[in-house]
Amino acid sequence: MDYNHSKRLLNRIIIAALVIVIFLWETAAFGAIYSSFGSSVNKSFGPPEQKEVWIETSVFIPISGKIIDLNLALDLNHTSFCDLVIMIESPSGISPTISGYDEYDFIPAKNCRGWVTLDEQSRVTVNSAKSLSNNSYKPNAIEPLSSLNGRDAYGLWTIKICDAIYYDTGILKNIRIDLITAPETFAIIPEPASMLLLVSGAFNFFRMRG
Repeated sequence: MDYNHSKRLLNRIIIAALVIVIFLWETAAFGAIYSSFGSSVNKSFGPPEQKEVWIETSVFIPISGKIIDLNLALDLNHTSFCDLVIMIESPSGISPTISGYDEYDFIPAKNCRGWVTLDEQSRVTVNSAKSLSNNSYKPNAIEPLSSLNGRDAYGLWTIKICDAIYYDTGILKNIRIDLITAPETFAIIPEPASMLLLVSGAFNFFRMRG
């Protein structure tokens, strides 16, 4: 194998290595991990003549990574969703009230049945829907779900739901947290600009030797 052939082969190897590194860096920088974690609850909000009945449950998230987006899904049967105050507490102690009862903006008898996903990106708001069933809805947030963005997902999350007034009731069957997190597994891969300098140096070294 002559020198020129070896040099061309080396150039191809360097270019291929650079392409692979750029691909891995882009995966780390722009990729995302989609995951869901939940728990069974099966608790009642009590008889209609009771008010301020709380249900509290926890979901453990075993993965680490900064939150890009988080949605809360409830498998819920209730005769008036707008009676409910819904809070979600992160492992770091941040506890936004993502849906609340408002006596001045209250919509009575908004029936809820099946999986209801509270999602800030939904085009359908809780207040505009006639009833809630097996769909995503934008909550009437006192504090938005996006206040949790940037936090680490790992740890024990606590969900608290209160039936704030009389006359209506229901059952919370299951709960689920859907989240998108930024991966951290490729943190050791250098950015393309740094890698380009390294490859250029290697190329110049072999060119000078020739």
